[in-house]
Amino acid sequence: MKPFDHVIIAGMEFMLWYRNDGSAFFENKCDEWYALDSEKRKVGISERLAHHLPSQCTHYDIWVHQPKFFGERLIDNKWHEFEIKDAQMISDVQNNRTCGEFTENGIVWKWNIKDLSLFKDNERWLLRVMTPGGYWL
Repeated sequence: MKPFDHVIIAGMEFMLWYRNDGSAFFENKCDEWYALDSEKRKVGISERLAHHLPSQCTHYDIWVHQPKFFGERLIDNKWHEFEIKDAQMISDVQNNRTCGEFTENGIVWKWNIKDLSLFKDNERWLLRVMTPGGYWL
């Protein structure tokens, strides 16, 4: 299972956010995740009984099978947004990295999925995520 996948456990849907690398939540020795429940509350879950859910949303009429990332910032009372298509960032997230950086048009961007931040030098942007299950973070 990968970050931002949607799973079902005992009839409840969760969105996997990032793998727990700290103290275990449970004693079952399975991979554990910080996740969001259906009301977008952050919870700890075990992968043990989780079943992966298929894509549940589209973006421009194309099914979303992996998370899509966007940078967003309010500048002069107008929202500016761009889609982040950096292959290394996407690969890093899929391989359980929670932070990193990429360069686009000579600009270095630093990202962090734990706090959904994106920085261009010292300028803070919002890191937005569209998940395959249809959540917008």
